[in-house]
Amino acid sequence: MTNVREEWLKKAISDGHITCINYNKFSVPIVIGIGGFGKVLKYELSDSELTAALKCLKVDTSLDEKLLHHLRLI
Repeated sequence: MTNVREEWLKKAISDGHITCINYNKFSVPIVIGIGGFGKVLKYELSDSELTAALKCLKVDTSLDEKLLHHLRLI
């Protein structure tokens, strides 16, 4: 059986709704917040002057509708 959440995430990436950037393009992280799903980290992108905030999910957190809604808002 196909994992619907995984398929949704793959489709969001392939459709350009979520951008994938190689991890080695980011500076050393600074923790800017901790929430129910995990930590939020601030990074500088090495090849530009952009700053990014990344949410790192806890291993035991499953992608549920609340999280998917949150990702859609970002």
